[in-house]
Amino acid sequence: MNKVNWNSELRKISRDFDGLPPEPSAEEVSAQQVADQRAQTLRQNRNAVLGVWARLLLVGLLSAGVLFWPYPRACGFGLYSYLGAGAAIVLGGLWAAIFGWRFHMSKVHVLALAMMLWGGILITAQVLPRTAYARDAATWRCAVR
Repeated sequence: MNKVNWNSELRKISRDFDGLPPEPSAEEVSAQQVADQRAQTLRQNRNAVLGVWARLLLVGLLSAGVLFWPYPRACGFGLYSYLGAGAAIVLGGLWAAIFGWRFHMSKVHVLALAMMLWGGILITAQVLPRTAYARDAATWRCAVR
């Protein structure tokens, strides 16, 4: 005797009556899942690339902006904030370099390493004269008047 699955037959009739397309086959469902995963991977990669370039842009703006530092940096709070900005450049460059490496973006990685070097140079230029390395020693604190 031929057994008919009336639940599935009624579902097909109901879908047809409602004007809906027939239920997709297992192959169609599998192909749709693969296409959805591929599209999601492409979106994630595109977002990652934009994120890495945004990180590099932020660090680049800080690296360029520190050249126009508006405060005195000879001693005191101005010096400490300048050193903090240099440390932010180094850490931001490290941040961008890690993500550039992770997403195989060699140009971003090299630029981020260059920004890290620039931040290190900025810090070194202020620290070395204050550690008795230079002939004309500078001070960390401003003189009290």
